[in-house]
Amino acid sequence: VEDIRIVDGGLPGWKQAKLPVTQEYFGNPPGTLPEKMNNGIAIAIDELLALKGKPGVVMVDARPKNEYLGNDEIWLRKGHIPGAINFHWARLMASDNTHQFLPLDKVQEDLDAAGLTKDKEIIVYCGTSREGSLLRFYLKHVAGCPNVRLYEGSWKEYAWKKQHPAEVKVTTSR
Repeated sequence: VEDIRIVDGGLPGWKQAKLPVTQEYFGNPPGTLPEKMNNGIAIAIDELLALKGKPGVVMVDARPKNEYLGNDEIWLRKGHIPGAINFHWARLMASDNTHQFLPLDKVQEDLDAAGLTKDKEIIVYCGTSREGSLLRFYLKHVAGCPNVRLYEGSWKEYAWKKQHPAEVKVTTSR
């Protein structure tokens, strides 16, 4: 699939721009998905494990911080991939419309502080690759990072493969 578009602002932004909407469904033309993964966009678990911890590689967990830390009730297995940093995808979105990306000048400082820079190989994941794909899109197409890929299996696959360690930083409130 090579021609994909994102409506920055989602349906609320579309309506705000007074563009036409419909509830009619016109169907999709028949097609086939590629048999092999596009390695320029995505990364499989074997390559992820081979790159983990290498110099110049940044692994980013795009989930909310409580999930990253393992302080949640969402995932059966808690924590994150060891060595991954946390950068919640919502930090890139407007506060009044979570479907609209913030301009780069509003988040560049945060990206730089997190080490999400153009000179790095960046691997993004989340829980099921939905939110991670937003972070990947932003880093690649807005921030201009040339080497950023999505670990499609995300935490769901990694956590299921119990032979791989998880890092947990559970906090408790007193």
